[in-house]
Amino acid sequence: MTDKTLLLKFEICNLTGVGRKMQVYGLSDKGRVRCNNEDRIFYTDKNIGKLPNLFIVADGVGGRIAGEVASWFATEKFCEYVSEYRGNAKPIEILVSGIEEINKYINYKANNSYEFRGMATTFLVATIIQDKIYAVNVGDCRLYLLGNNKITQMTEDNSYYNEMKNIIDTNLTKINKNILSRAVGQLGNIVVDTYEIEYMTDISVLMCSDGLYKMLTDIEMLKIFNENKTSAEVCIRKFVEGANKNGGKDNTSGIIVI
Repeated sequence: MTDKTLLLKFEICNLTGVGRKMQVYGLSDKGRVRCNNEDRIFYTDKNIGKLPNLFIVADGVGGRIAGEVASWFATEKFCEYVSEYRGNAKPIEILVSGIEEINKYINYKANNSYEFRGMATTFLVATIIQDKIYAVNVGDCRLYLLGNNKITQMTEDNSYYNEMKNIIDTNLTKINKNILSRAVGQLGNIVVDTYEIEYMTDISVLMCSDGLYKMLTDIEMLKIFNENKTSAEVCIRKFVEGANKNGGKDNTSGIIVI
């Protein structure tokens, strides 16, 4: 298994076993403002444990060193867990149990090392099997579907702003949109959001960190996709270039399945 997270040797994968042949490509960039990259991505079109493929986007929080380490630890340990899993759980259950395991690991590290104190990470992971996308999310990375001249956000952000907007008038209160309500590494049991999404013909999948979608509007993202959808590599590079052109205020990472 080639680890795209650690080596950063990104390459085009050809995804099979999903009813049609698909291109996969991912890219992570530190942006124009940050000095380091706290994002981590991983993707493989090869079997990993009992899953036929795997895609991960993680965005570390907790300070310069801690955030970078958190996303690295989480991605590495999750892949180890899935690779070694020998049970008979359903795909979505494997993803959930993997996040539960890395949550304990990150929390232990954060509480037993002054250097890593307070570290945590967002974590979005998915696998595609035949006509289904199985995804699990903690934090504010997002999964979008693109196609037929539409872009649709499929995941919900785990932020205090997003949770409070349905309860109170957020226009009358000052709520920081960047404060997470959940992250991997928190104390105790972690609540994860699970998604089983129909994988339709002519639909592409984009997974990305907030550094991408906060720098590009949905209209801009759809325009980039429509102009470059014949190539997964070109498309994701254009997404990152667009985010940086608009300011690149955060690390920018994405994986696209076309």
